[in-house]
Amino acid sequence: YYFIGLVRIKILKIANNKISSIESNTFLTLTNLEELDLKNNFLFEIKADLFKDNILIKFLNIDGNIISKIHKNSFQNLTLLTDLSLKENNLYELDENLFSSLVNLRKLSLNNNYIYSISTNCFTTNTRLQEIYLSNNLMKSLNGSLRNLRLLSRIDLSNLKLKEFSSYDFSNLS
Repeated sequence: YYFIGLVRIKILKIANNKISSIESNTFLTLTNLEELDLKNNFLFEIKADLFKDNILIKFLNIDGNIISKIHKNSFQNLTLLTDLSLKENNLYELDENLFSSLVNLRKLSLNNNYIYSISTNCFTTNTRLQEIYLSNNLMKSLNGSLRNLRLLSRIDLSNLKLKEFSSYDFSNLS
């Protein structure tokens, strides 16, 4: 346990360091944590259950790492999370259930990765999503992944490899 006795901490910034790995119990005692900034480190994965006891997190910034693997339960208990930023990592694909527990997510930043594939149902439970940033990735198709996101007000699809849009890609957007 790394932060014993610091239960009152609401904001933790560990940005611009050389951290390459974070053990699953690292943030265990930070049960009041609302904002966590891990940008510009050397993290290569987000382990399952890393944030399991941090159910109050609303803002999570993991930009500028070398993350290529996000375990399927990594965000499982972050139901209050509103802002997730994973810009400038090494993500290649977004699986169906990756963000499924993030029911209050409003802003998602995934720009400047290597994402070539997004599951059709990747954002199905993210119905409160208002902003999504996907620029500078390798996608040739949106695969209908943005459909039904009725609250979207900002979509950045700049500098992708898109060859076409289909009506399915944006169906049921208000």
